Amino acid sequence: FDWSKQEQGLVTGSYYWGYATCQIPAAWLASKMGFRKVFGISMLLASLLTILFPVAAKASVYLALIARILLGVFHAVAFPAMTGCWGAWAPPLEKTQLQGIFWSGASFGTLVIFTLA
Repeated sequence: FDWSKQEQGLVTGSYYWGYATCQIPAAWLASKMGFRKVFGISMLLASLLTILFPVAAKASVYLALIARILLGVFHAVAFPAMTGCWGAWAPPLEKTQLQGIFWSGASFGTLVIFTLA
């Protein structure tokens, strides 16, 4: 892509604009509409957007920017929804252990992907 350093930085950082601003609304939405439904729909939309991202990026840096913001919005649902799921569905004596496994797995996944990248 023939993007300037500033455009590259905007596209990279724009994910976090959507992610950071939608954490609390995502938790509220998941508690009102159901954790499973909100998590499933948001991950489906994030997957489709990820598949379409190369097309958007080739078309315009602005479409890439919008796609990355939306991807952050859809991913913002993951941690609040999973935390709500464990709180509602896990046996009382296993809630903290399952939360620990979930959070550790997310951190381990980040470590692995950055090591391989």
